[in-house]
Amino acid sequence: MRKILDYHAPAAPIDALRISQSSTKARFLAGGSYLSREKTLECTLIDLKNCGLAHISEANGNLRIGAMSTITDLLLHPASSGPGKAFLQALSSTGHAIVRNQITIGGSIAGMLPWFNLAAPLMVLDASLLVLESSGETTISFRSFVANKPREYLKNRLILALNIPLVSDRELCFSRLSLTEVDFAPMFAAASISREGETVKAAYVAVSGCLPGPVMISGASELIGKKLSRSEAETVGQAALHELQGKIISANPNFPPAYLEEVLPVVVADCLYGGAN
Repeated sequence: MRKILDYHAPAAPIDALRISQSSTKARFLAGGSYLSREKTLECTLIDLKNCGLAHISEANGNLRIGAMSTITDLLLHPASSGPGKAFLQALSSTGHAIVRNQITIGGSIAGMLPWFNLAAPLMVLDASLLVLESSGETTISFRSFVANKPREYLKNRLILALNIPLVSDRELCFSRLSLTEVDFAPMFAAASISREGETVKAAYVAVSGCLPGPVMISGASELIGKKLSRSEAETVGQAALHELQGKIISANPNFPPAYLEEVLPVVVADCLYGGAN
């Protein structure tokens, strides 16, 4: 960012949206980590700090996270047991403490950068977004948001909050590949599993980091009706490789195929079996 043409700090989300629609060079300012990487030479800056979007609450079986809440805000929140607790554990793997103090949920979702570790967990948890548009507030599932190309979808829209259903019988587990606990994970897998006794009745797996956006693995449905074993988890890992190998190589031509073949199935299998047992 080279030059700020104008600066606004509106007191309400609707005012922020209206200002953004009046300029093709408008940019929202949340935590600023994504904006600082933009190559835009000049912009009209809309600071969201006064819009009342930094809040976290639990009601009606849902965890609602305001778009201006930081990762640190969430880590300090006394989340409920079950998926809420597991989701916060996934948050702890997002960068260094200094980074977690800065980046916001809304800004991270809007930017959808490959190192946004929460993208895969949000896919498998049936998360949704509360979004403001000209006609009023609307809700979109996180999966639909990803499928609609986030940056295109957010033109003339503003994320207000993230909503995560807290389903008591659902386990969230994740596995990541990185040099250290706080490094960017070039491969991140998350799984959501529901069981009846030892039998899997619902299973969802998503992978992120190695692709421009998170991707659901269709092979996870093969676990339904079975007892989860290491062998079954490895089968889903191989299915993930077959499903994603071409997409990953296409998006990252320099990604070593042999390395991908060795690592991706293990990350997915470890997520399923190591995290859920």
